[in-house]
Amino acid sequence: MAGYFNNTFPKIREEMLNSNFWIENLNLNLNEIASLNEILEFNKKNIEYGYIRDIFNTKNYDKYYVDKIIKSISKKHEEKRYVNGRQIEEDYFENLEGDLNLSNIKNISQYGMCIRRTIIKSYPTEDRIFKNCDDYSLDRFMESAINVCEPCTVLHESLDGKWMFIETYNCMGWVKKEYVAIGKKDEIEDYCNSKDFIIVTGKRITTGYNPLEKRVSLISIDMGVKMKLLRNKETIYDMDTTTGYVALFPIKSELDQSLEFKEIVIPRSEDVSVGFLPYNSQNIIKQAFKCLGERYGWGGEFFARDCSSFVLDVLKTMGVYIPRNTGEQENRSFGEALSLENREFEDKKKILDSALPSSILYMNGHVMIYLGKYENEYYIIHDTVGFYISRICDKKEGDLKYIKANGVTISPMSITYTTDGENYIRKIKTIKIFK
Repeated sequence: MAGYFNNTFPKIREEMLNSNFWIENLNLNLNEIASLNEILEFNKKNIEYGYIRDIFNTKNYDKYYVDKIIKSISKKHEEKRYVNGRQIEEDYFENLEGDLNLSNIKNISQYGMCIRRTIIKSYPTEDRIFKNCDDYSLDRFMESAINVCEPCTVLHESLDGKWMFIETYNCMGWVKKEYVAIGKKDEIEDYCNSKDFIIVTGKRITTGYNPLEKRVSLISIDMGVKMKLLRNKETIYDMDTTTGYVALFPIKSELDQSLEFKEIVIPRSEDVSVGFLPYNSQNIIKQAFKCLGERYGWGGEFFARDCSSFVLDVLKTMGVYIPRNTGEQENRSFGEALSLENREFEDKKKILDSALPSSILYMNGHVMIYLGKYENEYYIIHDTVGFYISRICDKKEGDLKYIKANGVTISPMSITYTTDGENYIRKIKTIKIFK
């Protein structure tokens, strides 16, 4: 039924909002970008060079090193900041620094697993601070988010004992203690490295309602999360398993709050895959479009993603692990990269003409997935706060209309401009394929 497509800018048609439009019109084949063995080697190289971490093979940090890395994350902001609409006073960060509890760092690292998706912050506080008094969406204490079933190293606790300083494969920071269960290293490593697993390929799924075990009932699980699979289980709680997958799910023991695993049934109707998806252009674009319209979440706030976590969650479904932030993805990860810096506008267009759809595009502070060229226009899908649209294709002329996207959207690059008035094609620095 026509009439329900609310289009706010030119060169976008309703049929373009479906991944099949791009796959069919660009004649994308199923050729692998890399095999699973090649992906494993790629991940291994990123670990060896320190671009991401294998937390199970890191050393037991001494207290001096832990003190150093906490201070590298929990740093006083020199710029004006606002909390609850009021400008932060001079002693604000001094009070927060006391909560870091640096005088009580132990020479002990513990291993944990996240039992709920939660945010990682640069200070152990629920305060949200902003650049402007009327902002509500870009909390400057946000570092990232950690998904359920994700392992971490626990290095320290806050003064009040309510926060933990953790290290994940691509991030460090403070999380609420209630969302992390401490467990045995061997048990967590066995879970994470199991060859029998399902991976969430939908934007997110939800565990079913469980009237017998509320700790595994109605829990959201994000794209890219792996869960260990079990075999030969006929009944879980009061449910037959014929129509589902039996997976292990992390919870906290009621006895001592330590990590334990409960069996759950994931219906086969859920958007999951047994093992990783094949790493090809079709799957990158399909996975990206599953997030179309999802709200933007700076650092992973609002139970959402930002531009860089959008890209890394898509790639995780294929087993590709990359750094957390845009600049690190561009400059501190292996991959086939082509620099477009200092190239003229027309040269950049020629390079895009031959670029593989599903390539990753980088500009300062932003990352996008390239959809390809269609009807002499270059398109991307990206997770963004907003951008400007011009009626003039490749010149900064006429009125620029601001699109407050606040989510995953597609954009025609030749008429899309950054907030500083630069055209997207002109601003591209790097085209990259992670392999």
